[in-house]
Amino acid sequence: TDPVDFVLRYRRMEACIAPHKRGNYLRVVRYESLLDRGEPEMSELLDFLGVDDISKDLSRQYYDAIPNAQKHLHENVKSAGLKRERLDAWKDELEPGNIAFIRFALRKSMTQNGYGVERIRGMSPRETRRMALNLLRYFHARLRGYEPRYFDTDQRPCAG
Repeated sequence: TDPVDFVLRYRRMEACIAPHKRGNYLRVVRYESLLDRGEPEMSELLDFLGVDDISKDLSRQYYDAIPNAQKHLHENVKSAGLKRERLDAWKDELEPGNIAFIRFALRKSMTQNGYGVERIRGMSPRETRRMALNLLRYFHARLRGYEPRYFDTDQRPCAG
């Protein structure tokens, strides 16, 4: 995933969600909450959704429903349960210049949600250039009023 496109989409979705946070229309669920609070968090979520009974083996059912040709893309859902080791996997899977860019561009949101936005020290010149290029692309896109593509019928993430 392109980090600039990710940040632009994230900020747009955040703007769409913001007006609904005060009412009873939206519930934000964090992966960390599911890991730390497990059953109580799921119970609260199911209550919010109005679901009374749910199968304990939904992960397996989901994996079995995936077409065989695509199962290799979804190995992470084959075994049920959340994986604490995946919590910070993005820090190992993204390059330092991309992490630095995402932390810079989303620092307010990350701070509000309890995520660290510490600076990455000792980036190579290549990674520093990557971050700078991402920043230039990001600010250029925002100045031009770039709207990322979405999958709904209006090609916008929210109406209004």
